[in-house]
Amino acid sequence: METSRPEKKLQLSRYFITILCALFMICNQATAQSINIATAADLAKIGNDANYPLNGDYVQTADINLSGYANWIPIGAFTGTYDGQYHYIDNLTIQGADKSSQGLFSEIGATGKVSSLHMRGVNINLAGWSSRIGAIAGYSYGKIMRVAVHNGTIRAYQQVGGIVGDLLSPGELSECYANVTVEDNGYVYSPPIPETPDNKGSYFGGLAGENRSIVTNCHAEGTVTGTSDVGGLIGYNTANSTISHNYSSGAVNGDEWLGGLIGFNGGSIEGSYWNITTSGQSTSHGTGAVGKTDAQMKQQATFAGWDFSNIWTINQGVSQPTLRWLDLAPLPVSLINFTAQAQGNRTKLIWQTAQETNNKEFIIYRSTDSKQFTEITRIAGAGNSSSIKNYYYDDENPLNGNNYYKLVQIDLDNKETELGIRIVSFELTDLSLQLYPNPTDDVVNISFRNSKYNLLTVTDLSGKVLQQVQIKPDESSMKVSLGNYPTGTYLLRFNGNDGTVTEKVMRK
Repeated sequence: METSRPEKKLQLSRYFITILCALFMICNQATAQSINIATAADLAKIGNDANYPLNGDYVQTADINLSGYANWIPIGAFTGTYDGQYHYIDNLTIQGADKSSQGLFSEIGATGKVSSLHMRGVNINLAGWSSRIGAIAGYSYGKIMRVAVHNGTIRAYQQVGGIVGDLLSPGELSECYANVTVEDNGYVYSPPIPETPDNKGSYFGGLAGENRSIVTNCHAEGTVTGTSDVGGLIGYNTANSTISHNYSSGAVNGDEWLGGLIGFNGGSIEGSYWNITTSGQSTSHGTGAVGKTDAQMKQQATFAGWDFSNIWTINQGVSQPTLRWLDLAPLPVSLINFTAQAQGNRTKLIWQTAQETNNKEFIIYRSTDSKQFTEITRIAGAGNSSSIKNYYYDDENPLNGNNYYKLVQIDLDNKETELGIRIVSFELTDLSLQLYPNPTDDVVNISFRNSKYNLLTVTDLSGKVLQQVQIKPDESSMKVSLGNYPTGTYLLRFNGNDGTVTEKVMRK
């Protein structure tokens, strides 16, 4: 932990932070279902349309181009969730002077979350005392996870970052990447501000201008230029803040309190590095920040304690670590909803998609224990579609007790994506004997009414007894394996108080 330094007086007064925190809590009641965002017009409705509340749950279903908005008005006081589904938002442009809290969102509240989103072509150019500026948000108390800003320029006066201008507790940046040019706009504040060199701006970082919370598993590689508190990753890392398992590699330029990783540190740093060669900085403020040469930054051994199985990957000797999720493509199907409901003695399954890409088909599986599933049907997909598609299936023969239905999507290249599991329970007093699948490769699932049968006998067609199983009075389902027998037809004979029932089952 570093010795604290008196925090600078910011041009954007912090007297109103408490008031702003309270305002975050004022919002409409959240909707129960996710709202699809497919166009720039949809995105602009958030917070400006009663059907698009600031605390809504949003899912981006297509790449969005904001080039039609010459001066984007940020989404304000966002307390909902925004899942980009690994889609892109391109060409965010914000211009003007003397603005604060600017970005795609102006502010993200403590319950807010933005995730799985790419941005390209960011152009934020603000003159005057503009502060709290970032591509995703001006400032955030919420979670920003798996967000990448691939290119662009952000110019402002103070608290300027590639992702967020100011990250406040309990906010979090995790698995984020920024390759943005962050620059001081050259404004000189008057009257003089104590401790600010030449009354110019401060707190410039490739990822965040100021961090007052948690930053973990992030990477910044854009050029950062400012006057004071300038860092490749974070400009000013305050007391009680934590950064762990991050690195930066962009060039860092400025007048004072410069650092390859952190400009000025008052918090905790763990397992975090900067590239001495590419940053042009041989030092970084704060114990725990470690500088390495370009060659060392391309060796996995440099990054002790990092998770290279789930979070990071590296091409040894060729490139620095990259986040694994950056290679993920948008899901082939954007699912709006998936429901399963009992209607009489059958189950009605309904699902909707907002967009489909190379979608071959859907498979519905059923299980009585949520572990072993059996396919019951296949439904053709729409292939490629950007409009809402509705799908239905009726299971006319559900099983007694719990029925678990699993929906799986199949690409044209036969890649599978599980979309969800739903459960429906039945008490079917008139349920007749059911066997499935038939034909089978091995196991036969059997369902019947309680106390209906007391003995199952399996024979071949000649009548030779292969196995017998006692059925308990409280049993209503069971499994029988035919996997050890040759291909052919077998007889399953059920004995009970009401007589005997024989069913044929084919072993494939």
